Amino acid sequence: MKLAIGVGDDEATTDAIALGAAIARTFPDVDPTAVHVYNNHHQYIARAGVDFDWEAYSEEQADRIVNRSATEMNEKFGVSGCATGITGHRSSGHGLTDFAHDQDSDWIVIGSAPGGSLDRFTIGSTANQLLHGASTPIVLAPMGFRRRDVTKLDRVVVALGSGEEGKRTLRTAAKFAQSSGLPLVVLTIVLHNRMSLAGLPKNIDRELLEDAVNSARATQAEALTDSDLADLPIDHEVLEGDTVSDAISRMDWNGGDLLLVPSSRGILRRVFLGDMNYKIVRATRVPTLVLPRLTD
Repeated sequence: MKLAIGVGDDEATTDAIALGAAIARTFPDVDPTAVHVYNNHHQYIARAGVDFDWEAYSEEQADRIVNRSATEMNEKFGVSGCATGITGHRSSGHGLTDFAHDQDSDWIVIGSAPGGSLDRFTIGSTANQLLHGASTPIVLAPMGFRRRDVTKLDRVVVALGSGEEGKRTLRTAAKFAQSSGLPLVVLTIVLHNRMSLAGLPKNIDRELLEDAVNSARATQAEALTDSDLADLPIDHEVLEGDTVSDAISRMDWNGGDLLLVPSSRGILRRVFLGDMNYKIVRATRVPTLVLPRLTD
């Protein structure tokens, strides 16, 4: 498995490096690469006025950043052999996407945008670009992950979606669980839609909620009959809440859980978050892997 770990000159880089190291210890044959995207003018047709000395300086700084990150992964987190790579682009997110595509990377790992809450992932410009068009799965390290002392990941948790895309995501999660020896947890969220139930008697409100929960459990049970899941230790949870954040908080999370989230429906193999999954990414306190559509 090839990891492209996006690094910069900030603390979120250490979160990404710490998560990359945990992934390397959890899954077999992981090849991490620390990647920095520096700003350049290579996409402009006219090169007049380009400051070539500045571009040379930017490349030197980029080399310094990736070498420092590779050293940190080795000396601080105990994972040796981290490769380095630099690439020039006007956009860090698109630059990471292009690098991962050219290097056949399996996952892109990034840290949170600065200024966010501890243990949460804040979507900045780089993450926004990746989460709305990358063809490579994106792994998000929450702010402060470096402080958790996670040696290896604990569980593979999959947010079960509907239809064929949900089944693909579950099969992908099962492959990760099998290759790593981690337990698998299947998760479904049921929201209390009070707005649509306003004015209804409480008994009808309760019955509708019970129907929704029973339907979620039936969907889980049907999905778990997949032959690819045979012989796997699997738990399943249906989380209820007024909001996604409320529901997510009702689960007993481990700091080293890896949550898999599918992209919204579509015909292209691209990452694209819908409203529900966007809220899950914002609410969760554990590393999250966002899969492109049509992942199998």
